[in-house]
Amino acid sequence: MRWLGLTGGTAEGIEELGLGGTAERPLRAIAEFCGIEDVSVRLLYGTELSGVPRDLRPARVREILAAAEEAVTP
Repeated sequence: MRWLGLTGGTAEGIEELGLGGTAERPLRAIAEFCGIEDVSVRLLYGTELSGVPRDLRPARVREILAAAEEAVTP
């Protein structure tokens, strides 16, 4: 099973808040509860768009989608 989590903050910001691994643990626990052992979790950071100027959002969305595609492609 592949989990793809989206987070608005940066990896550094999430770590500074003490939340590193917080998103990953519940996803792994759900898979374990369902009896799924082969699990990978990938988090994409900086996916929140409110701070991105409207004219730059389409390009940012393309970047996020490309990163998501890369994350789930074996």
